[in-house]
Amino acid sequence: MRKTVIVVANPFGYGPAGKALSIVEELHKRLKNDRVLFAGGEFVREIIDSGSEIVEVDERDERALTVIFKKIDNPYIVSSQNRFAVKVAKELELTAAFFDGLAWFWKTIPPDHLIADLIFWPRFPDMTKKIPPGHSIHFIGAIVEKTQRGITAEQKDDQSILLSVGGVKNPLTVEMPVAYLNLLADGLNYLQNTSLGKKRRIIVAGGHHALLYLKGKIINPNVCLKNLQHIDFLNLLERMPHLVTTGGQTATTEAFAMGIPVSFILPFNLSQYALVEVLKKHTAVSRFLQWSSYCDLPDNISDFSEGDAMIEFNRCAVEMNANEKLMDDYKKDFADLVLSTPLPTEQKKFIENVGVNGAKELVDTLISEWGLQ
Repeated sequence: MRKTVIVVANPFGYGPAGKALSIVEELHKRLKNDRVLFAGGEFVREIIDSGSEIVEVDERDERALTVIFKKIDNPYIVSSQNRFAVKVAKELELTAAFFDGLAWFWKTIPPDHLIADLIFWPRFPDMTKKIPPGHSIHFIGAIVEKTQRGITAEQKDDQSILLSVGGVKNPLTVEMPVAYLNLLADGLNYLQNTSLGKKRRIIVAGGHHALLYLKGKIINPNVCLKNLQHIDFLNLLERMPHLVTTGGQTATTEAFAMGIPVSFILPFNLSQYALVEVLKKHTAVSRFLQWSSYCDLPDNISDFSEGDAMIEFNRCAVEMNANEKLMDDYKKDFADLVLSTPLPTEQKKFIENVGVNGAKELVDTLISEWGLQ
């Protein structure tokens, strides 16, 4: 009987959705008979190309997922960081795989991340120490996409800088992070006060809602706002001399894989904060901004829940917006970070050790274990 592989992401920014998209594309390349569906909502629509088969669903609504899974003949579930999809799959006695792209981040692996039939973790440093007793983990490289055509020196856009803010919205907050976006807008506007900033075009890529808000705040004519499909983001990234980002794992590892130097502005959420801490530990980041430079953060912020950490980051952003001295310091730091390109040597070493064929390795295992054709 023909199998249908249903790929579902957690709509927490672009990270899980971007990795799910890479898995979908790899499945499409490899499978001749079995069907591939991408189940998702708003984030999926923003980044996926129109040629992929999508079924509309609220990815965090267990009842909605149950309806979808029951409608599809012979479903096999692949989850990118979506614990709800795996829970529903197991309740329906369906075969499921779980890619935990943040396995390196958890202090203790959440129990519901360990119930799938197949579990995949990225091959980050020191990961084998995290494996709970009695569980089998498939380690894979980073799930990244690289454009295949290559860019010549003449095609590089040395006068532009790409700043990626990701999706920004996430299920833990109803409101837009206005205080954070105000900091970003003020930093971008300040660039036109610097001699080098006047000569550089800043391309800001991110989610539709965040860019719509920024559009009303940006007065710097050198700033261009773009909501891009994943492939268009990659094509743009490949031409850039420098990526500036919040610390989102997908954009970061994709840039590392391309040899594009990466610098980090203030993180928006805890996993971004934690990724920069990991990269600092392995000397793979030299230029970054940190909240503690401008406000007091709890010493144990890394032990906070994602939701509580976002509350703390927002509190800092509000304090900074209200303090002229802090804002002056921040805007100067922001300009220095954006307009100075680091060497990518250690970043290249980091990604070489992790690997960049995660989607292929994951699909290899699915084909072998599930008999996909």
